[in-house]
Amino acid sequence: MAFLPTPNFSLSHLASTVARFPLALLSSALCTGLLIGASRMNPYPENVDQALSSLFIGILLFGGLALLAERLRLRSWLIQLMGIPLLYLLVYSVEPSGYWVDLDMLHLGMIFVASLALVFVGPYVRNNKEEQGFWNYSIATLSSALIAIATALILWLGFSLAIFSIQELFNVTMSYTWTQDFGYFFCILLASLVFYMGIPTDYKDLQKQAPAEKMMRSFVLYISFPLLLTYFLILSVYVVKILATQDWPEGFVAMPVLLFTLLGYGTYALLFLLRNEKVNKLIGRFLQVFPWTTIPFLLVYFVAFWKRIEPYGLTEERYLGVLLGLVLLGWSLYYATQKKASLRWIPLSVVIVGLLCSVGPWSPRALSEWSQMSRLESVLTRTGILVEGEIVPLAENTLSDEDGDEIFSKVEYLVNHHDGDAFSAWFGEGAKGMSSEDVLRKMGLEHYDPYEGPTDYFDFGTDGDEVLTAAGYDYALQYIGYVGSFNGLYELPNGAGTLTIDLLEYSQIMQFEFNDQVYEVPLTDLMTRLEAEGRVDSLLPREDLSLTFEEGRFKVKIYFNSINWSRMDDVLQSTAVDCEVFLSVK
Repeated sequence: MAFLPTPNFSLSHLASTVARFPLALLSSALCTGLLIGASRMNPYPENVDQALSSLFIGILLFGGLALLAERLRLRSWLIQLMGIPLLYLLVYSVEPSGYWVDLDMLHLGMIFVASLALVFVGPYVRNNKEEQGFWNYSIATLSSALIAIATALILWLGFSLAIFSIQELFNVTMSYTWTQDFGYFFCILLASLVFYMGIPTDYKDLQKQAPAEKMMRSFVLYISFPLLLTYFLILSVYVVKILATQDWPEGFVAMPVLLFTLLGYGTYALLFLLRNEKVNKLIGRFLQVFPWTTIPFLLVYFVAFWKRIEPYGLTEERYLGVLLGLVLLGWSLYYATQKKASLRWIPLSVVIVGLLCSVGPWSPRALSEWSQMSRLESVLTRTGILVEGEIVPLAENTLSDEDGDEIFSKVEYLVNHHDGDAFSAWFGEGAKGMSSEDVLRKMGLEHYDPYEGPTDYFDFGTDGDEVLTAAGYDYALQYIGYVGSFNGLYELPNGAGTLTIDLLEYSQIMQFEFNDQVYEVPLTDLMTRLEAEGRVDSLLPREDLSLTFEEGRFKVKIYFNSINWSRMDDVLQSTAVDCEVFLSVK
């Protein structure tokens, strides 16, 4: 199959690839080095996440700009350097929300997908007459990506097994960070290099190559079409059910619609070059009618989203769902009505929409904050808590359950997703970093959770003035952790081994793992004693906030700078600790 890339790992090709994509490969090398270094840092620097995100996106963004400049015959270095301020605008202009897994990953994911699409469409932004060349280029680039992923995973697995074999055969203890470091090296740096080495260079030759029609027919007839027919029948019956019962959809229906539409357009793109040729009747009919069939299902898709947005407001996830639906609807209208449509508009639209909508007042972050804040202002005005733009705390909680639940959910959302910035108009600069309890208290409402029973919160700290003693202990280190955070990872000096510390979720235990041996240090007695003493608002002496644990050869003394937990229905749940740890292992 002539359009598939033939891996070329010669030194001359390696040199030409580095010269062709210098900033993309430099980003890959820096990202790999920073990941390896950051895995050994404790505490974990706050700005590392943004740096890693920028470098990881840069692997694709700089490569896409290099390909764009190459075909437009522009100064490649200049165009790639322009990607640096663009990357800063896209990533660093948006302050992390502190809710990394949700909001920030969505924002960065949009930029990543847009950058990936730029790699696929960069050389053909202006070449709308080279449909066959673009098709062959896209297949070759996709194949190169799959080869890069497979190469990285095989080498990572192979070297990891080699490390395991050395440990087992020669009774040698090696830190698991070796396996982790190999993963970073192979899956980022090497994979990037293999990927870019496989991207075609001869665009004229791509235009001459004929696609493997037999392979495409086999794939779509025996794999893609049966799946598409299954989803089409399910969705068609569901639409008939909606019309018969007038029970309009919400929620889950979006998933099968997305699967049907995305799989369909993947198949459509694979067969696109056969649009104007005499082909198998089933394939010809599919190419004619598929864009039209998606339109009614997408309308159901939008109704399902509106049924969630209308009562609860816009969130980042709902914004992304609506945006994705609009892009798919745009594809359907374009390919259904344009006889001379170009396949390149699929990735090009992803680049344009992804980059434009990731920042600015129309971004998911900005619009979701505006939507949730507008709804909160409405209920606060209706209940008399917000009067002419000023918060007037309730002297007595007379709210209905419905109003109370809505205020609670909106405040929780805005604090968790936007770090309280939205409340600055009411509470000034001090709003940033406020907890939901603080915001509700300023409204005259006690913090409560409508989904749980009554919860008590405990927060103890020390004055920190006393000198700590480490007599009888070999190592001293600091651990700052909270439930759901990454483990503390420490390489003890003189080859003593690797230590990890974790604050276990849904428990009252600090877990220490040293050279494959696990020790669980209970915090229950300390918590119970501190609760009984009741000195929540005062700073306690060091010894009052300390505990000692010993098991076999392992001995540890922990001095807490602060410790936080909650109690609900007599169940303790540790949430965060900041402590100095003295450790001895015989």
